[in-house]
Amino acid sequence: MINKFFIAAGLALLGVCVLVSCDDGPGQSEAKGADEEFSAPSQAGQKRIKYPEYDRVTGRMKSLLTGETAVQVEGGMMLITGMRLETYEYNGAARKVDLIIEAPECLFSFRTHVASSDGPMTLRRADGDASLSGRGFEWRQRESTLTISNNVRTVTRKGFSINE
Repeated sequence: MINKFFIAAGLALLGVCVLVSCDDGPGQSEAKGADEEFSAPSQAGQKRIKYPEYDRVTGRMKSLLTGETAVQVEGGMMLITGMRLETYEYNGAARKVDLIIEAPECLFSFRTHVASSDGPMTLRRADGDASLSGRGFEWRQRESTLTISNNVRTVTRKGFSINE
């Protein structure tokens, strides 16, 4: 199992493979892990893609970028439609969705692990306590950083506290 994990992670880091989803229902947030299949992206594209990012120290999944379709475009980029990105937090071994970022489409680089778009996007806490929307974003998957460029709107339900 560990060998499969390192093979899968190595292929993902090389940016030559896409994790292809089996038939999960919409909104599924659980990844299948090391037993999932990989296939190389093609000009014809892929459907229902999944692209995880793992913590190099713990081996735990930090985030999962998914899309309805992915088509290779110039410069080695992938055009992903129906983009959804989940970030995770852990309580012991239990993984739970923390943030959800969605956009109609984005460009994704396997080389740099950066997703970006000049179109609309939304971000929300999985618990519903806060949401952001805006136009234009850049997600750096390796660093887990998000920059929203324009028309940013924030809604909080419980507020933010530095003491929590």
